Amino acid sequence: MSAAERRHEVSEAVPRALTRASCGARCRRGAAASLLWVGVAVAQVQDPGRSTGQVFADGPGSLQTPLAVANLFQQACLRTGAQAEAAVDWALTQGFEPLDALGGPGYDLLEGQPGNVLAAPGSEGRVLLVVTHDQRCTVWAHRISGPQLRLAMVEVLDRLGSGGARVVRDFERNIERSGAWRNQTQWRYRASRASVEFGVNAVTTLSAAPATQALNMAPSPHPVGPAPDGLRSR
Repeated sequence: MSAAERRHEVSEAVPRALTRASCGARCRRGAAASLLWVGVAVAQVQDPGRSTGQVFADGPGSLQTPLAVANLFQQACLRTGAQAEAAVDWALTQGFEPLDALGGPGYDLLEGQPGNVLAAPGSEGRVLLVVTHDQRCTVWAHRISGPQLRLAMVEVLDRLGSGGARVVRDFERNIERSGAWRNQTQWRYRASRASVEFGVNAVTTLSAAPATQALNMAPSPHPVGPAPDGLRSR
């Protein structure tokens, strides 16, 4: 996939409104009833306060699975508290490749904000870590099953909650954009012994077919959910 095609896929598949704007009380009141999630095993999810080793147990190619993408988000974003320096240092030790932040897909994903974009090793640019200096951390995953990634994220956060973190599901709803239906689930998250609370957001396709998915977090009171205006929901 060329850089131009990748930028087009990102911009069409998950619009910026889904990852930056605030949802607020109106969205929570209109959110769909919570789904009954089926547990999914995620291997070796660590406490966010502990250091961790390599996440590629079966080589870099193993990152291109929903379970590994959720684990990557936990390691790079949740464990580091979305601190840019810590997240980038961790990524570099794992073999991530920095992308040009002044042009191409790196610039587009940063939306003009200072930060870093890194491609996961062995992913051919299909798994990207985006970290800005205002503690926003996003993992973009291309050609990944949305329902499987959503279930993996639920399991990651459930395990962190069992380990002492504060995890509260804020809202959940399905939205339609560019002819595709997606699930958006947002949690409020605060690590054990931490004082900063984050909004953690998963925007994933309802279809099981591989597509572009996004996981992100940002400090409250600047949640990462979308504004409901202009978006169809069901």
